[in-house]
Amino acid sequence: MKAPLIPENFADTKNYVNNCIEYLKTLTDATGKKIIDGPRKTFIIGFGTSAQSIFAIAERLFSRQNSAFEYVLTYKFSQDPLEMFFSKIRSRNGWNNNPNPLQLKWALRALLMKNNIEASKNANCL
Repeated sequence: MKAPLIPENFADTKNYVNNCIEYLKTLTDATGKKIIDGPRKTFIIGFGTSAQSIFAIAERLFSRQNSAFEYVLTYKFSQDPLEMFFSKIRSRNGWNNNPNPLQLKWALRALLMKNNIEASKNANCL
């Protein structure tokens, strides 16, 4: 479902996701053993925990007394931006994808300076 969480669709979305989690818990491997009971259970537990956490946060944001939120964009809870940042840090060191503290310092400085002085691609100047 590609829509923000809003108070009007909160209960339906929570019910849908909870049903998906329950379905995932019933999946079995080729031998008939439940995946949730085996070594590959991490994705089910992680998905369930993340979903429940987002719903708890959204419920608190919707029920605030002062300045309650109108919607919650769940993509903003993703760790993709952080992973992309660390990917940039690792790529600054060529073949070394495990920088030491000094290399991290210089890579971070270079990234900050590059982003600070680089003109926008949509700018009206060269």
